[in-house]
Amino acid sequence: MDKLEFTDVSEQEFEKELESAVSIKDDILKSLDVSIEVRVAKKKVPLSQLSNLKCGELLALDTPVDTPVEIFCQGKLIALGELVTDGKTLSVKILETKDEH
Repeated sequence: MDKLEFTDVSEQEFEKELESAVSIKDDILKSLDVSIEVRVAKKKVPLSQLSNLKCGELLALDTPVDTPVEIFCQGKLIALGELVTDGKTLSVKILETKDEH
């Protein structure tokens, strides 16, 4: 078995190496893809109503159109937004971010 060798380094050199390692970790984390959920509304409905839904029926959400949508990541609320469209795709305009993330 090989022997481990330790080298004395100054506190300044140690701090520099530590900052480099943290920077690499941050770069790796920032490159990861995560899933988000955009919640438009929540509503409780009787199971009988849910089981009788048919294609083309409307399910009223009792939520005003201008109510901000909630954006979640890993089950945590990270932002509030507004649904917008360019006519082809649906997007969310961020209105407020939450400090918890």
